[in-house]
Amino acid sequence: MASKCDIGFVGAGGVARALGRLAVAAGLRPCFYDIEPGKAGEAVSETGGVAVGSLEDLASLSRRIAVTVPGSVAASVLEELFSMPEVRGRLVFDTSTFKRGVVGVMSSAPDGVRVAMVHPLFGPLASRANAHYAVVCPVPGKEEGTAEAIALLANIGLNVMVMEWRDHDRLVSLSIGLTYIISEAIGILIEKEGIDTASLLPGTTYRYLSVLVDSILSDSLSLRDEILGYPDVVEVLRELKEALDDVMNGRRSKLKGSRDAYLKLYHCLEECSQDARDKPS
Repeated sequence: MASKCDIGFVGAGGVARALGRLAVAAGLRPCFYDIEPGKAGEAVSETGGVAVGSLEDLASLSRRIAVTVPGSVAASVLEELFSMPEVRGRLVFDTSTFKRGVVGVMSSAPDGVRVAMVHPLFGPLASRANAHYAVVCPVPGKEEGTAEAIALLANIGLNVMVMEWRDHDRLVSLSIGLTYIISEAIGILIEKEGIDTASLLPGTTYRYLSVLVDSILSDSLSLRDEILGYPDVVEVLRELKEALDDVMNGRRSKLKGSRDAYLKLYHCLEECSQDARDKPS
């Protein structure tokens, strides 16, 4: 069967829809499949493209296949895909937050299947590709899919970075993991006070933190558990506890701040404040 979709998404959740929107804007045609009835159709209504009724149909119709399911099931979905003759000659990539759980099955992909590991560094509401980044991690022993994944993401308009998967996972733990740790801790502390994040004084720094905390806590509990339970993130939490002890003992960071960053922070906060004023009461 001739390929009819430029990219097929296994899983029709927020990541697939965001990538689907960006792909359509770049002139590509997406396909969607999801085990939850009706979800692929919802994605098509939102982004355009085609909904299919089975994983086999998606593999047959799609030139490239993106596995956009939760990290906890990504490896099993990849194994199922790799057992299908329809994926021969295709590029297959995942979008898991961490790569430790998929690198093994990716490395054992059958001959004729090109593979790469991809991490879109943006959420479901992304609308402008050139404002966002994606990381491509080459699969050890299967690097031939790397260039194709880079070309696809660049064609969509994303800024593309290439990184060894262990380095990626460590940096994700320090950046995304640390952000989730701090947001959860602030949420718990404020919850213990019996108030919500909007109740405290709207100073500059706190307004930034409240936007961050509210956005992180809007993620699904399963995603938050996945990130916070990852071994490298648990290690970062231990390191953060040690750093907090250092702060309590009077140590201060020697890193220098940035005036440009300060100005950007104010610009973002003023935009958020304007948005809040513009909302009907």
